Amino acid sequence: MSDKMDQQPEKKTRCIIEAEAATIIRKLPALGNLMIIGKANGATHERIGPVERIDETDGWLAATGEHHASRMDPSLVCQVILDTSSIMQNQVYPRLDFQDGEGKTLFAFVGFAGEAPFEAALADLARTELEPTQAERPQRPDVAQNDPGAAPLKAAIGTTPPMTIAFESRGFVQSWTGIVEKLSMGMGFINIMRPDFHLHLLGGTVSAWLEEVTENGVRLAALDADNNVTGLTLSAADATAFVASEQA
Repeated sequence: MSDKMDQQPEKKTRCIIEAEAATIIRKLPALGNLMIIGKANGATHERIGPVERIDETDGWLAATGEHHASRMDPSLVCQVILDTSSIMQNQVYPRLDFQDGEGKTLFAFVGFAGEAPFEAALADLARTELEPTQAERPQRPDVAQNDPGAAPLKAAIGTTPPMTIAFESRGFVQSWTGIVEKLSMGMGFINIMRPDFHLHLLGGTVSAWLEEVTENGVRLAALDADNNVTGLTLSAADATAFVASEQA
């Protein structure tokens, strides 16, 4: 038998899941350890852990549990793409991208428990295979020492009570509350890396923070170069939590 006859067709690693977005989102509790990702205006906000339940309120679906606090609007999603091309240390990290009519990702899920939970949960849904794509990894300059985006995060390191880092973009809202022990710079980003939460803030994308004193303390909203809010906010019960950044 010739080598050509022995060759097996190459497995496609990208496909469209032919189902309503809400149907797929409701399967999140079956997908195991999961990262839920929101990304816009230089900020990437990621919660990590099992999703315990999905609830619907006013058409939005909420993913909740000990490690999750996310809300998504499935009505904005025009297609869902499953990508299983990411492999690290012999484990597949499947990704579901929920895209709008222009092909822009509104939010995404990445599985940390391998491919099996995704295959089992999505087995009853039809698929349309897609050709693979090459991910772009642009070179980015180092984060400036005086980057305004990092200032309040540096000031809040180790502060108690815990702070809340929230993110909002079109069709997606997510938050995390806890204590930030460390801030790191790398690959052009300002990074917070915790077992249940990651924040990656692209250097140079925040020009200033708009402060608002609330009944519950203080809230800072990130502004871009045109003084528009970016969707990233920081809040703390202690009104002095970010004072050090203002004095620096």
